[in-house]
Amino acid sequence: MNAGCGDTFSPEWNNVDRRRGPHIVYLDLRKPLPYSDNTFDAVYSSHVLEHLELEDGDRFLREMFRTCKPGGICRIVVPDYEQVCREYLQCIETALKKPDEMTIRRYHWAILEMIDQMVRDKRGGRMLETLSSGDFDEEYVRYRGGEEFAQYYTSEASPGLDDRQRSQDRRIGSTFRKRNTIPLPWKEIPTILFHRLSNWFQGSWGDPRKIGETHRWIYDRFGLKFRMEKNSFMEVETTSHDASRIPHWSNYLLDSTLHGSKPRKPDSLYMEGVKPAPIRK
Repeated sequence: MNAGCGDTFSPEWNNVDRRRGPHIVYLDLRKPLPYSDNTFDAVYSSHVLEHLELEDGDRFLREMFRTCKPGGICRIVVPDYEQVCREYLQCIETALKKPDEMTIRRYHWAILEMIDQMVRDKRGGRMLETLSSGDFDEEYVRYRGGEEFAQYYTSEASPGLDDRQRSQDRRIGSTFRKRNTIPLPWKEIPTILFHRLSNWFQGSWGDPRKIGETHRWIYDRFGLKFRMEKNSFMEVETTSHDASRIPHWSNYLLDSTLHGSKPRKPDSLYMEGVKPAPIRK
């Protein structure tokens, strides 16, 4: 299961998210998962846990544990706040020693990484404003954000649209390239309209605090390992974007760019745990 897949998914997985589409089932991950115990050989979630309140995050991890088969792998990917803090400290030291355009831009981006997605009150926040204005150091943003902000890059070293589209095609198959234009089953349309109208009447349409865009908690090597062990996973270890105990991991390109040589989201912390097999008496 790929929980909270967004636009990055593989048809070989059970993909669930708050949006619908081919190969994607709509689910609210704050609620119990509609799957039986011990269903999946592996459960995976990337950049979802930090969007949940700590208590909701624990409930989500318990659901991941429940639906994972004994001996199965749980892989959790979150922004690495330890790395974010180290980058900030390095940027401020560099800017103090040599306050030029590049170091100042990098310093401001480091601050945005630390705080913007926690406090923003409009979609995209100050980070989107910075990207849209072009007032950022492209080399540094590419180093920190990878292909996530590729549409704002201008240099030849940046991935082009065709490269990004090929990457998407590899994940979902070219048949589903225009998946957002494929009509949904009629029975789902009233539900979608109801949610959208409810959000509009509640004043939450476009409010990042009410649509799940903001970060509700932070994680690092110690904190994520602690939460996973607290919720019954064992053999919890930090890994990398291209290494996993999940069989054939490199084939899915869930944490990798098109050729698998670079992380899709370089600011990430990757951690895996195992659901222990029941003890036989």
